[in-house]
Amino acid sequence: MTRDMELIRKIFAEIQKRKDAELRGIEIPGVDEAILARHLEMLLDARLIDGVRSGPIGPSSLPKIAVKDLSWEAAILKVSICIN
Repeated sequence: MTRDMELIRKIFAEIQKRKDAELRGIEIPGVDEAILARHLEMLLDARLIDGVRSGPIGPSSLPKIAVKDLSWEAAILKVSICIN
């Protein structure tokens, strides 16, 4: 699977728009649920987001990722490559 850097920017922007640090899912209009889930999973594994992974719920085989915030590593990465 190809990493979609534009999708990663959208994920980071969606997290930064939040006014709190509550654990909850992320939805991005127009993005396939499986693609989004895989990118969130990779970001969690890379420790770029602070979140929790749970097993698939219902008939879906997709993991559920609840996100709290960007990690310090992501904040440093954001500053170093000037993602706005």
